[in-house]
Amino acid sequence: MKKILQDYSKEELADMIKPSFRAKQIYNWVYHKYASDFDEMQNLPKAMRLELEEKFTLTPLKTVLVQDSIDGSRKYLFELYDGHTVEAVLLLMREEQYHDDGSVKHQRRYTVCISSQVGCKVGCAFCLTAKGGF
Repeated sequence: MKKILQDYSKEELADMIKPSFRAKQIYNWVYHKYASDFDEMQNLPKAMRLELEEKFTLTPLKTVLVQDSIDGSRKYLFELYDGHTVEAVLLLMREEQYHDDGSVKHQRRYTVCISSQVGCKVGCAFCLTAKGGF
């Protein structure tokens, strides 16, 4: 199983990757340039990028499903690196503000429910994470 690169500090990367200045470059690509693929790291030798690809992942979550609901919410199903799944739901919240002049201002806001574990005891009707057990 590949290791998640972001699990390691800059110092830990420098201990693992030689020469150590390459670890700084990798860290810069991940945390400052937001690289999502090792091929984007063009200042690294191709052989090093291939080796990194074999050992590490930059994307521990894989989007499996995106489902839009009639109420404006959107569900996301993510697969973790170990094959388990977690869910996130983007919920549309409509809010009405009543003003003294009788006018009404309609606002759309969003809130996010993120499953931070595999399985959950709560059992929200809109979420399938509880079906994974706890």
